[in-house]
Amino acid sequence: MEKAIDIKRRAQRCLQGGDLAGAVSEYEKLTRAEDAEPINFVLLADLLYKKGDADEAVRRYLQAVDAYTGAGLYKNAIAVCKKMTRLSLASGVILQRLAELHALDGLATEAALYYQELAEFQAHEQRFREAAGSARRAFEASAENVRPLERAGEWLAQAGDAPAAAAAWMEASRQYARRGQAGDAARAEAQAEELSPGAAA
Repeated sequence: MEKAIDIKRRAQRCLQGGDLAGAVSEYEKLTRAEDAEPINFVLLADLLYKKGDADEAVRRYLQAVDAYTGAGLYKNAIAVCKKMTRLSLASGVILQRLAELHALDGLATEAALYYQELAEFQAHEQRFREAAGSARRAFEASAENVRPLERAGEWLAQAGDAPAAAAAWMEASRQYARRGQAGDAARAEAQAEELSPGAAA
């Protein structure tokens, strides 16, 4: 294969001459190498976005995210995801990646916040069961806040699954009880009973 430095020089010459398609073609060569550097996917995605090909840009940005994640460079992967957010690309996919990456990087509170954001996004699209799953992952990532379990119960009820909704509310009730929040525990238990009589038993 040609030397990467030669390909990059040619890509730069294309850009200087206003030949965006030519630069894209050169950078595609760099991404074909087995040991392609993740940054090459980012640079190619930037060019594709500039060219107006948002779908292909998303594909290439996500390849960069995968490459950085595979190398254990979670902060770099997070930076690419945040760039995609700024460009308003693939919102749901990116929220999920950001949640997973923050969890991998040991940032539990941030991971929980991104899972909550993802849940709200899914609920807005009326994907209530998926929203409930994301809310549960938010609680699992950082169990300080019980509210995501309540949200899971609300969305499961909207999905028409009263028994699962009641189970989520009962789990919230137990978590509140464990924290000594008797009023919240009783409120969550009452909600479970209303959804599915006998749930508390």
